Amino acid sequence: MRILVTLISLFLFVAGGFLLFNELVPPGFSITALMPSLQPETADSVPQLPPVVKKSSPLFDQKPAIAQQDLPEKQAMHVQESLRSAYGRFQTGDYEGAVLLLREAFKKEPANTLVKQNLATALLALGFVRTQQGQMSEAEGYFEESARLGNIDAQTSLAAVKMRQGHLDVAGGLFEDNFSKTKDPRTLRVLIDLALNQDDLEKAESLSTKLESLAVNSTPGGAPEDELQQFLKERRARIEARRQFSKSQELVERGFLEVGFSSPEFRPFAEPALVAAEKALDDLADLLGPFPTSQRLRILLIADSSFQMNTGAPPWAGGFFDGTIRIPLPQKAVLSKSSQDSLIRVVRHEATHAYLYTFCGDILPSWLSEGLAQRYEGKSINSVTQGLAMHSGRNFEALKPGPEFNESFVDAKPKEVERLYSRAFFLTEVISESKGATIWKEILSQACHQKASLYGVLDHQLNARTGTQLWELFSQPLKAKLSL
Repeated sequence: MRILVTLISLFLFVAGGFLLFNELVPPGFSITALMPSLQPETADSVPQLPPVVKKSSPLFDQKPAIAQQDLPEKQAMHVQESLRSAYGRFQTGDYEGAVLLLREAFKKEPANTLVKQNLATALLALGFVRTQQGQMSEAEGYFEESARLGNIDAQTSLAAVKMRQGHLDVAGGLFEDNFSKTKDPRTLRVLIDLALNQDDLEKAESLSTKLESLAVNSTPGGAPEDELQQFLKERRARIEARRQFSKSQELVERGFLEVGFSSPEFRPFAEPALVAAEKALDDLADLLGPFPTSQRLRILLIADSSFQMNTGAPPWAGGFFDGTIRIPLPQKAVLSKSSQDSLIRVVRHEATHAYLYTFCGDILPSWLSEGLAQRYEGKSINSVTQGLAMHSGRNFEALKPGPEFNESFVDAKPKEVERLYSRAFFLTEVISESKGATIWKEILSQACHQKASLYGVLDHQLNARTGTQLWELFSQPLKAKLSL
């Protein structure tokens, strides 16, 4: 989801939707059971493994598991020593070393289920570490190997990696296979939201019915729990809102672009929206190449009275990207210079998110993706610097971002959203001025085309890995720009 606050005044943007797991996965579903949020671990830190890994195998018991499978004594001792050594590696955070030990043991004892189980868990753990480091291709390989050894959690984690890479059909198939094996209702929730994000309303409805039936049959008293009932109520309302929209929808198409609307009053806005999207994608082509014309990009203009129900966006949101750009307009909107300019900024911002997602999936942190989206929206850095200087009382320390700057902006409180986005834009612009206009092209090319770790690329190019570290590193040019 890429959210804009309002079409009339300030434009504040929030990332989320199916592009981010904490928005995709319903409440109560452990995000880390799928994939942890990307956290750039330093070389000497020990990543914290999620509970799903820790409980997955005897390897993580307080005492190492002992092989008791009627093996000859020498072989049993070898297996026992391998497990003990692997456990020691885990204790020190050397997950890669544990995998190497267990792979060697598995080669010698492929029929030993204890070694197999622990190897699968070690691979799962190492996959989590690689996701934390932004190394998605490596993580994918570890999850695939773990899944082949029978680890169900690895299959779910692999599906999450595929989602982050933008391969939604593959991810959906993996989640469906996982549900067929586990009957876990949380997986059904993910599948419902996937269907909604692809506007497959019939599938979303069918899965909702299945989820309700599963919950009724598994809940004492025969009624779904309150939280699940709320989930179903919200999703069914969204299904119905989109169904009503599609019944009266008109489409204006041009090449791979199309604008849809259900109110005749919105027809005059279709052409400006198409032109704005075309120009934005042309401008963005300098970053990673032309937008693939084989992929359709749809923009939907939705009455603001039904926008929240249609999208699930917060009440203050004024725009949404979930594979489709969705923009609210007042029911009686009239095309004027002011309303057209506002629409153009929204479309350009959301088209940037569509472009970045097409080439990079969901690997970019919010501060970077939102900073770039505001740049291509056409935001003025002068207006941002004035606002930041006034807000801080001309005290630079008051502007220093906290840990939330490194995380998804989707959970930001409404009163904090403007500051987060202003600082994101300000930081990306100052880095561009300090390092040269092509710096983001170089970084994105390596991370998105060459599949290098984003955090590794940031470290190599900018000597820092997170938004907060970069803010500190570039504090002098930031201060100078603010005239502080």
